[in-house]
Amino acid sequence: MEKNTAWWDKLGTSQYGGNIVIRANFNIISFDPYITENKANIYSAWMERQVGDDWTLNPEIFDYKTHSHPAQYMKGNLAAGWEFPEPGTHVIHLRHGIHWQDGREFIADDVVFHYNRLCGLDGKSKPSSPPAPGLHDLISVIAADKYTVVFKFKTHNPDLIMEAIHKVYPSLCLENPDAVRKWGNLNDWHHAIGTGPFILQDFVSGTSATLVKNTNYWAHDERYPQNKLPYLDSVKYLIIPDDNAALEAMRSRQIDILDVVKPLQAKAMRKSNPEILQIPHPNSDAFTIEPRNDRPPFNDIRVRKAMQMAIDLPAIAKSL
Repeated sequence: MEKNTAWWDKLGTSQYGGNIVIRANFNIISFDPYITENKANIYSAWMERQVGDDWTLNPEIFDYKTHSHPAQYMKGNLAAGWEFPEPGTHVIHLRHGIHWQDGREFIADDVVFHYNRLCGLDGKSKPSSPPAPGLHDLISVIAADKYTVVFKFKTHNPDLIMEAIHKVYPSLCLENPDAVRKWGNLNDWHHAIGTGPFILQDFVSGTSATLVKNTNYWAHDERYPQNKLPYLDSVKYLIIPDDNAALEAMRSRQIDILDVVKPLQAKAMRKSNPEILQIPHPNSDAFTIEPRNDRPPFNDIRVRKAMQMAIDLPAIAKSL
């Protein structure tokens, strides 16, 4: 009888050890998810979100190459599960036994702290600027018990709630409340404390950031549950703003991963260095104008309707 095989078996056997070097397009100038969405950051290297990607999902079904991930393809990360007991209410159940890199257990109060700080819900802090996308409908967040978080939203649309809380935004990475209380903010990289698989060991502005393996990381490989994560010993970001310099670093094997490559550059590299693996990735970002609907004149629905009516949607649909 033929042994059952998984789609990932063809990728080879997972191995421990090794280091990976990634190109950072800009200088890394933020270590605090509260500061802003638009500053260069590497939060997810040591901080985590409540929900992540399902690495057991066949890429032929969904490959996670777009910025928005449909709710049916989201899987618990810090969260073990979630539910919508009533319209506008989102309940998240956290995993037990997860610890911050300083040793303290991760609990529901930590999630509450993050959203209160990010959205200014506790009256102690101003909402982050720019505000986190989709969170303007968040009314409150409370810890029902040590491992249960309850979110209340103005909207009753579960898809919008899932996108607001679980979309792939850096600001949704959870920071350590104790560090914020002690230092006021996390602008200094020495204060970077997360629950993630790597620990920020060193940072040189304009040059590099080095992270080492968190030997006490909680997670296991979803494809091979017997394997404790992470596999790598370290991750290093080399800050190379110039595209040509980054391409040359890739050719000379100074870096292992390079993204945001222009089509013509990718074509030239395919010709000069066919041994370098290239993975096409659609650009899913778009620059849009999103007025705040809680301020005049956009809080008047007639104004918003007039603006919408002024757009020739049939012409756009036909030409685009």
